[in-house]
Amino acid sequence: MRKEVTWLMATLAALPACGSSGGGPATTATTVTIKTGPSHVDLLAFRDDADASWHSATQVGADEYTLAVTGPYWITVVCHDEFVTPANHGTNVISTLKLGRTLDDPHVVDQPLCPGDVITPLFSVRIDFGNGLDSGKYSFGNSTIGIPSAVAGRVQAGTYDVYAAAAGHLLITRDIAVNSDVELAVDVAGQGAPLVAAPFTVTNAASGSNVQLSASVQIERGHRDLANAFQFSEGDPASLVAATPELALTSDEFQTAAATEKTSLSSGISRIETRSYRRPYWPGDPTELTLPAPLPHTNWEIQDGPPSASWFDLPEDMTFRFVVIGYGNDVTYVRHEHVLQVSPAFRKATGVTRVQAETDMPGYEPTWAPYPAAIYMLNTYGETDADPATTPVSSVSDEWQLGIVG
Repeated sequence: MRKEVTWLMATLAALPACGSSGGGPATTATTVTIKTGPSHVDLLAFRDDADASWHSATQVGADEYTLAVTGPYWITVVCHDEFVTPANHGTNVISTLKLGRTLDDPHVVDQPLCPGDVITPLFSVRIDFGNGLDSGKYSFGNSTIGIPSAVAGRVQAGTYDVYAAAAGHLLITRDIAVNSDVELAVDVAGQGAPLVAAPFTVTNAASGSNVQLSASVQIERGHRDLANAFQFSEGDPASLVAATPELALTSDEFQTAAATEKTSLSSGISRIETRSYRRPYWPGDPTELTLPAPLPHTNWEIQDGPPSASWFDLPEDMTFRFVVIGYGNDVTYVRHEHVLQVSPAFRKATGVTRVQAETDMPGYEPTWAPYPAAIYMLNTYGETDADPATTPVSSVSDEWQLGIVG
């Protein structure tokens, strides 16, 4: 079930948190543009942090809105979609996102804020690596498939780049058009760039039977998370391989190395703490991956009123995110997602240490909020504000799967 929230975590991780767009107290209103993506937006409201009144954003295009703010501000977006995954699973999703930002953050939010309806039909894709190769990986769209496999990747119609790794080589084949099922033959060993040994060491790691440590090397494609990356080498940090600069990448592609540690802290409920670190990497770069300290202590409340979370001693450069996933008690099993996120700039400008969902704004339907008696997951998350193409990025999270609450 955790995979169902991949789009949500990926989208929020992709949101830039700080920039050089100018900030501080403003005497006149500044226009901020919100690009929601091709989604069904039911509500898009905003308010200045100093103003308790919510206002409707102005729609200026099919998936574009503008709002005028004078200082730190909040955005709330509600989407209600019948989301069809690449595996053809239909899910009725109601998503509420509340973002705290400032005029020091970029004035354009240009990442999709809602999952949107995946266009059907979805077409299957299979890759023949050539030369009788029967092991490897390929990525076509957002599907990464290891072969041999009975499962093909599934994508909607469009044009894609294919990433394939096998026999110690990595090959990128550009601009493959998909308008029907596809079987593509490529010569990875003959035409791909060589992969070389890249043994890494991980520092600041924990130990114990409840700790799982892994590392990976991947090609990322303009995203700030690993959900859409092509992880062609993963597992034991000392046994990884990496591409050489011989691999031809576009301006929005880059190679990173990452380490992730997951610690199970179950005590009657399922709880997992995760620490991750990733940075740009090419052979010859330092091979040490240093995990960040665990997420500082956080509190959350979900029973008396809308959900809230508070924190202590969170590093100044971390975006804070609180996610509540709930399922309805009726036969429809609608999934409700409520996300609260504040940028480092917002935290610095306001001194806020607690965030709470707001549902009392004009136009907000009571049925959009997560059902308090059927909470599935709570997740508090922090990530440093950096571009992984050029700078190391650290993230920490604390996830609780609670089952029935209330």
